[in-house]
Amino acid sequence: LPSTKSNDIDINFTYNKAEPITSPVKSLPQKGWLKGDNKDDTGDWVVSPFRPIKMPYTIIELDDVSYDWAVIGYPSREYCWILGRKPTMSEETYKDLISRLETKHQYDLDGLRKVPQVWTKAEREKRGLTEKDIPDEFLTKEELN
Repeated sequence: LPSTKSNDIDINFTYNKAEPITSPVKSLPQKGWLKGDNKDDTGDWVVSPFRPIKMPYTIIELDDVSYDWAVIGYPSREYCWILGRKPTMSEETYKDLISRLETKHQYDLDGLRKVPQVWTKAEREKRGLTEKDIPDEFLTKEELN
């Protein structure tokens, strides 16, 4: 971000409190900001779900060509997130990112789990998303019939 602009980001974290498809969507507004002296070239973030909690996050891997995925790390290496722009990611890319987390970043991934991505038209609408955000090709087969 250019230094003339704010480096703060409003985050609207949405989730389902119980069962992912049938339970209502909840929202947890958060604030994020860049850390470091050179905010134009940093992967270090702080995210605050509420005061006084401030959690450090670092972008440790990034698809800097098409920005289809990113890997977020936590300083203690207890947490990490593999994020994709689309609901699916090739198995080859996923395995490569897992390998990088273990070898390059020394993460113990015994507790890592892949969150299933199940999308229906109703879920897409419930979250205020459009077909551009989640194309029909990613909807469950039953939903399209």
